Amino acid sequence: MVKDTAFARAVAVTEIILAAEKIVATHAIIYVLFYTGLFYLAFNGLLSLLLNFFEKKFSYYEG
Repeated sequence: MVKDTAFARAVAVTEIILAAEKIVATHAIIYVLFYTGLFYLAFNGLLSLLLNFFEKKFSYYEG
């Protein structure tokens, strides 16, 4: 199983949030933060499902 901190590093959450905050500060539109959160959740959910599939497929040592 992959740790959540590994996901955070792979996706570079800090950079995504900072980019969204810059857009909000420049254009005064808040929905960008919601889209950023949705993207993060969707990406991590899909990545988690994919890695879980590969973990089960390549589990050599389990009966």
